[in-house]
Amino acid sequence: MLAHVTEDRRREQTLNQHCRTVALLCAYAAHSLHLENTARLVGLLHDFGKATRSFQNYLEGGNEHPNHSAGFGVAGDEDGNLGIFLQNAVLS
Repeated sequence: MLAHVTEDRRREQTLNQHCRTVALLCAYAAHSLHLENTARLVGLLHDFGKATRSFQNYLEGGNEHPNHSAGFGVAGDEDGNLGIFLQNAVLS
């Protein structure tokens, strides 16, 4: 499952690599606030919407760029209900 692909398709970044990298950066940035664990979780979950069929189709050459972050879209949850639940849980 991919998170990023260059236009020439020569470079790809998996969703796993991307979210783990962002999680580390978030934890580092939140260190002075003592919120590393919360920030790490947000980093891991921030792009779950990229695990949807519509976003993966887009990366494979689809024309329409789906909103992959609104409501913390979650794979298998195209209408976003589970994603909204996760978003509220993380933000509360």
